[in-house]
Amino acid sequence: MEEKKQGGNAMLLLRRFGAFVIDFALWFALVYLVKFLMIDKGALVGGKLHFVIMLVLFVVPAIYSILMWYVFGATVGMFCFNLRLIETQTGKKPMLLISLLRYCGYFLSWFSFFIGFIWSCFDSRNQNFADKLSGTIVVPLKQMHSDIPKLTDIDISRWKAGKIFMIISILILIIVNILWQYEAPLSNEAEAALINYSPDENPEDNGFYLLSAFGVPEEVNAFEEGLRRTKGVNTKILSIIAPDSDINLTDQFSSLDPPIDTLATELEVLSDIDNGKLIESTLENEDLIKHYYNQYNYIQDRYFSLLNYNKFDNKLIPDMITPIPILMPMVIFERLYTANFVLEYVNGDRDYAIELMKKGENVCMHLMNTSDSLIFKLVSTILMAIHQRSVSELISYENPVDPRLLDYIDSMSDFTKESLSLRKPYMHEFNLATAFITRSLDSSESLKDYAISRQDIAKANPLFVKGNNIANHTYEELARSAEYSELSTDKMYELVNDRPKESYSLLEYIYNPIGIILSKNYSVYYNQYAIKIRDVQNRMYLLKTASYIKRNHLTDAQITEFLTKKQGYFYNHYTNKPLDWDKETGKLSFNGPYQEETKDSRFVKL
Repeated sequence: MEEKKQGGNAMLLLRRFGAFVIDFALWFALVYLVKFLMIDKGALVGGKLHFVIMLVLFVVPAIYSILMWYVFGATVGMFCFNLRLIETQTGKKPMLLISLLRYCGYFLSWFSFFIGFIWSCFDSRNQNFADKLSGTIVVPLKQMHSDIPKLTDIDISRWKAGKIFMIISILILIIVNILWQYEAPLSNEAEAALINYSPDENPEDNGFYLLSAFGVPEEVNAFEEGLRRTKGVNTKILSIIAPDSDINLTDQFSSLDPPIDTLATELEVLSDIDNGKLIESTLENEDLIKHYYNQYNYIQDRYFSLLNYNKFDNKLIPDMITPIPILMPMVIFERLYTANFVLEYVNGDRDYAIELMKKGENVCMHLMNTSDSLIFKLVSTILMAIHQRSVSELISYENPVDPRLLDYIDSMSDFTKESLSLRKPYMHEFNLATAFITRSLDSSESLKDYAISRQDIAKANPLFVKGNNIANHTYEELARSAEYSELSTDKMYELVNDRPKESYSLLEYIYNPIGIILSKNYSVYYNQYAIKIRDVQNRMYLLKTASYIKRNHLTDAQITEFLTKKQGYFYNHYTNKPLDWDKETGKLSFNGPYQEETKDSRFVKL
């Protein structure tokens, strides 16, 4: 009889476990449906995301379990295995308060290192902590109206010890959780990466102000206008987030109108010139280009004066307030500038055209070397790409090629570690993100000074949205991206498709939703930024290879033989293999990461 009873208990435990698996699967499906539709798709962020996570993880399962026990005496999983929940005193399905008490017991079972669930394996009636506390028992449907087995003396003795163990384990877990919640707000590495962004220490000659008003009319002093804009925007932001302001943080961005510069407004037509047939398109629009270049020739002085600045870093306005539209005049002028030296090379003074090429390359390289913020680094990369595209079109313009153009290409400066690295921009990005998140959570004053102290972070440290986790999570992601940007080109190519996709547990979504949102955004784009910068380096090697081929008048067979030898610069630095040569189309090209997205810019036609 005893063996039969133990066998029955074992079978009951298996059925209860199966019921739990079914109920868990239903909840798990709901969680990942919400995750896919609302989190991965970016439909929810910030407070709304946090509310939905808490709702799905805690409120929904509680309502489901309590109501199912109260109304039906069983959950869906229990129905599937013909199990019912009844009160030990009455033999009937539990009352509402009993169901609520049993669900509370579920939490205690989790917080007791799962011993609360395992306890049912050693109880003669297979009761776990939740059953013991609520006075309920799970029985097979066919035994629902049978006499309920009595507790044995061993059960009573064990439960006295079980209650003590439950209390101790819960206290341990609470202490551990408190210690974890209030850990040092920033790691030493993250804290060291923070920069002092005090407006009082913000230099007025750092180059940002000229850039932010690059395209203003000639009679306007670009530096003074950029400084005025910066102060104006920051004053407005500070007034918006003041304690007595009625405008919330979400509304503040829509209330800020980005300045519109004359150059970007009038010259949008230039964006169509660089459309794959640069020289042909430039010649077709020669009168238009000359007209605009004469009209905006004064900006050339501003363009060259960028060489006098040692850094281009906005220490006041967050990058989200100074997006690309403010820097569009620079991109527009770079198109106009390169179109001008193309026209000069084709129809005018070639020595002067070569001089303009050298000066333009120096400006682009200087910006790549000295830009401290990510937006400026990316814009400088775009400028360099426009410059290289123009030169690559000229090398295939005529045969033989003017040796002065080949001399210029051969003299192109190699890219330095500073120009290729994204470490400074990423650390700048980390500081901005940390300051912005901290400000959003707690402090209306932190915009005035982007220096983040431990106290600042600690104040933004509620139970589930911890400022320190946000900062550390953000720092770790950007630090990884910074290290990735400094890898050798071939090593970067090996890793770009093998970088593991970020995966987050449900617990991480609970404790650090904002940090995860930031990291998911970073993971999508940041390794591509490093590739964009490395592409302009590879295109420089491509130009030098094309120059060597043109200078030495190599035939198709000689080109293939020469490329196979991979001498000097003349190979694909992504793959350490020869450059690709298509004799039918006359294209010299290289393959690399994200090939389908970038293949149209990775060739020179000879």
